[in-house]
Amino acid sequence: MYISRALGYVASSAFRAQSANVARLAARPLGAQASLKARNYATDVSTAGQIRSVIGAVVDVQFDQENLPAILNALEVQDHAGGRLVLEVSQHL
Repeated sequence: MYISRALGYVASSAFRAQSANVARLAARPLGAQASLKARNYATDVSTAGQIRSVIGAVVDVQFDQENLPAILNALEVQDHAGGRLVLEVSQHL
């Protein structure tokens, strides 16, 4: 009995919090909502890099100086058998 009452209280509190967040989002100006949808987190890389070394979980990939991918972008590596590995850019050296 106490557990069902506590669960009901928690669920109603969560619903109230969700309703408040939806109301706050609806109250934003239209320009602010459009800018949230227009975010691009990744950039396209026109050229492919070359894997130079693999030491543990660290993979060194070499790109041309003017075609470096942005930090926190994903790099996709495909092998000849069709396997796919996704890497994350953490720093430029």
